[in-house]
Amino acid sequence: MASSWAPSPEVSLMVLRRLPQLKSAFGLPLLVSVSRNPPAQAGGVRGGNRSGTLAAELYAALHGADMIRTHEPRPLRDALTICRRLLRAESDELLMLVWGQEFS
Repeated sequence: MASSWAPSPEVSLMVLRRLPQLKSAFGLPLLVSVSRNPPAQAGGVRGGNRSGTLAAELYAALHGADMIRTHEPRPLRDALTICRRLLRAESDELLMLVWGQEFS
């Protein structure tokens, strides 16, 4: 989602928000590659901010991306591991509320 492809950072974010629609429309695996600058710029942060890129990559992973091409594989892996643990904990808490017992 480089700035050379999208005319503005806002367009890149719009495409990211519509990943589930793209996936269902084409029925193909999605590869997402986020540029380092546009996500951060659209969020009001200027100048190569890595946190904006990581946030966009996490969003893509949680919303249908099958593959992510990244400049920073280790931070993305760590962030995805934490997200998975949080989502599993959330799911376990819901089961406990519904069934009144612990699941692991």
